[in-house]
Amino acid sequence: MAGMRSWTGAGMLAVALGVALSAVLAMPAAAGSLEEVLVTASDLRQVQVLDATGRLVVDRHVQGTDRTLIGLEDLPSGLLVVRVRTEAEWSVHRLVKD
Repeated sequence: MAGMRSWTGAGMLAVALGVALSAVLAMPAAAGSLEEVLVTASDLRQVQVLDATGRLVVDRHVQGTDRTLIGLEDLPSGLLVVRVRTEAEWSVHRLVKD
């Protein structure tokens, strides 16, 4: 994707798209375990999490904030797709939960 940068470190995945910053921060509760995802973005509107089969497992609508915390402890292991909607755009981020 043109204009996309990503970086990782200390259990964190962040993605910057174009000029507006959209970030998905994955914070493990213990070494090697991914228990929650902090989603931050300007004008955040909605966060969805889909499992590897494409089934919607989390659908959170948010207003008036630039961050929300999504718990993953009850979700299945494997590939998770996090879709973030702001006022201006959708962005898609992939995470692997062990």
